[in-house]
Amino acid sequence: MSFIKINPSTVNKLSLILLLVGIHSFVVGLLLIIRPDNVFSFFGFNMVNEPFFPFQGGIFHIIMSIGYILGALNPDRFSGLIIFSIIVKISAAVLLTFYFFITGSALIILLSGIADGLMGLFIYLIYKHERF
Repeated sequence: MSFIKINPSTVNKLSLILLLVGIHSFVVGLLLIIRPDNVFSFFGFNMVNEPFFPFQGGIFHIIMSIGYILGALNPDRFSGLIIFSIIVKISAAVLLTFYFFITGSALIILLSGIADGLMGLFIYLIYKHERF
């Protein structure tokens, strides 16, 4: 199957960080879909009675995880997904940070923003270092 052919010469730090980001997004997506009460309350969230938006957010995270993992499997072939990953993670960092400060919500929102920003920064720095 040539679509997901792994190029061993490009499996490196960039592949590792993208794989970890992909796993993280997949797990977050599953949690948003399943919405376990104990996990959500632990992080300071109330349960949402209408499940559509958490479900939609969960599906979005899972779809994004596929993009991260494709970039990890073959960075040369899917370099556009790597650049897109950087844009997504930096955008998420900005959104979550502003949301936290505007709404004063749960601390996990700010921590998620910081984590997304760091993921985007790491992807960018490794991509820049390994490509140029």
